[in-house]
Amino acid sequence: MEQNKRQYDTLFTSLSDQDLPQSIEYRNSKGVVCETSLQDRLSHASLHVSYHRGQLAALNKAEGNETVNTDCIQFVRMEREHR
Repeated sequence: MEQNKRQYDTLFTSLSDQDLPQSIEYRNSKGVVCETSLQDRLSHASLHVSYHRGQLAALNKAEGNETVNTDCIQFVRMEREHR
């Protein structure tokens, strides 16, 4: 997780406002070549994690397990407390 954080820190400190609308070509999970702006890719990455947290919460509830706080800011606060 620390490596991931460092890589994001490096990326974000190297970006300028002019970089955000630039298109990036990539292959999606089905192998299809796509082209999307950097700002849209970053928005997708930050929002998509919420989708998966919701999936996990729904699966936990469906299995009758205790619900877990999946709030990202709560995780960040707990992580800082344990440093």
